[in-house]
Amino acid sequence: MTELSGRATVLVNPAAGGGTAGTSEREVLATLRSLGFDPEAVQTTSAEHAVAVAAAAAPDDVLLPLGGDGMISFVAAGCVRSGALLAPLPAGRGNDFVRGLGLPRDTLAVARTLGAAAERRIDVGTIGDRTFVGTAAVGFDALANARANRVRRLRSALVYTAAGVQTAFTTRPITFTVRTTGPDGDREESFAGWNVAVGNSGRHGGGLTATPGADLADGLLDVVVTRGRRFDQKATSALLERGGNHVRLPHVDGWRATLVEITAVDRDGRPLEVYADGDPIAVAPVQIGLLPGALRLFY
Repeated sequence: MTELSGRATVLVNPAAGGGTAGTSEREVLATLRSLGFDPEAVQTTSAEHAVAVAAAAAPDDVLLPLGGDGMISFVAAGCVRSGALLAPLPAGRGNDFVRGLGLPRDTLAVARTLGAAAERRIDVGTIGDRTFVGTAAVGFDALANARANRVRRLRSALVYTAAGVQTAFTTRPITFTVRTTGPDGDREESFAGWNVAVGNSGRHGGGLTATPGADLADGLLDVVVTRGRRFDQKATSALLERGGNHVRLPHVDGWRATLVEITAVDRDGRPLEVYADGDPIAVAPVQIGLLPGALRLFY
């Protein structure tokens, strides 16, 4: 049984969810007190601040990011360093990590479940010195993510749908090289296509299932590539990704790996950004790895 100090730190990103995350702070603290925790709230001022607060926690403390997937990712990075437990609270627009755990997307509903929560060890993806818990993507999904991040007036996950439609009409075929090492063998291929997704939890983009076979605790990354040059290949893949059925298409392929190297350039030869957990994390070429069982999750 997990030993807890009783201390619970709620890290609040006031900008998350279009500025709505901070409104539930008081209710979250009251809920935690009713469950026997001794909570405090910390208003985060930057991603680095969120990481630092979690990294300075004691191993028997619970850290509760109140924000979107990016906020959860930053707090998770700090928890990997400190050994503290992470209890994610959904308060963003996409809330994909919480979706993947099968938890409700209501902040207070998740907070109320913590009275019966248990510890689970999960894997953490790595890109350089950065970490991610959900999905890393380069290509169409990352370009749509970037467009969605620029929109502030839509506060729901619909922002990702709207961004995806707009991106579909502007994206041109991308040149990828993907090299992987893992249980399905060593692979290397170069191709024209639309997207490469590398999943730990498999969810992103406000409800998309980019890598439907991903398992948070199997010590593996799931790789899904979308090839092709035609608009219909791009469009059908994007439409079916919401249910994870895009992997049945003949121009979509998937396999598992422990190490993934990706190069991606647009038609003008410019390297593309890689997005993970809703935020830009690197520019291709990148090497994506895994830290098995590195994060203590509490839910």
